[in-house]
Amino acid sequence: MIFGFFPVEVSRCLNLQKKQLKEFKEKIGVSIEVERLLWIVENSFEMDDQKYHALELTFLVSLLDSDDKLLQKEFIGLEDDLAMTENYVGRYKDQSELKLTFRWFDPKDLDTITIKPDIYHEALKNIPEHPVLLRNLEIKN
Repeated sequence: MIFGFFPVEVSRCLNLQKKQLKEFKEKIGVSIEVERLLWIVENSFEMDDQKYHALELTFLVSLLDSDDKLLQKEFIGLEDDLAMTENYVGRYKDQSELKLTFRWFDPKDLDTITIKPDIYHEALKNIPEHPVLLRNLEIKN
């Protein structure tokens, strides 16, 4: 089992499962099967002096063709879909800064690693049979 934590921008023309397939292929070069929706996460947080409020969907997925990725403790993926315009404001100023490091963790080590939002620490210990709403409201109005 692999959990998809890629935030995706949803358009009306592309269903969410197809978007997850595309994100995994683009970012880490693997083909997946989307099994089911696990969590709908209401997430508010601050990053780079900007406040965000988002609804995020987390899916349970399985790898189809990339067992070699499972054997690697760490591997590099790319975040190549951010708007890289001259008006872009954020932590990444050019494409060379957009490398993502992916690591596999044993579920028993969940309490020793940083996962954001924090609510995933408990959620990952109890995989639901049906979609569940989780709230991470770091910004209080």
